[in-house]
Amino acid sequence: MKENLRVRSIIEIVGSPESYVNELLDKIISKIGERRELILNGKEIFKAEQIKDKPLWSGFCDVEMDVENLGVLMSFCLDFMPSSVEIIEPDTFYLPNSKLNNVFNDLLAKLHENNLNLRNTQAQNILLRRELGKLKGGEEEKKQ
Repeated sequence: MKENLRVRSIIEIVGSPESYVNELLDKIISKIGERRELILNGKEIFKAEQIKDKPLWSGFCDVEMDVENLGVLMSFCLDFMPSSVEIIEPDTFYLPNSKLNNVFNDLLAKLHENNLNLRNTQAQNILLRRELGKLKGGEEEKKQ
């Protein structure tokens, strides 16, 4: 039995320049369309507008799609980081605890993966700062 969910979601992008934000919105729609477990039923892209008094642009897209199951919806949320998600259909559904366990374990695996990536990036940042400090220190010695 298929567990398809009808979902509406809003994905917002903030960045600079304006062209980058608009291109990224288009890429997001393309990436959603490439996933076989997500069936895009409708989309509306709102092109980037400058945020008042800031050098940043904000745009968003509103998508409606069919999603295979709750696990796929969770994966979509982690991969695309939408601002909001609304399950339109079904109003209620039955979910055995074994499937709910799978959803949460998949969520935890993705969170651990993200945490590992963050720690690796932090370690690389520390190493780069040390190397930059060495370079700056070497320049200081040459000036004296």
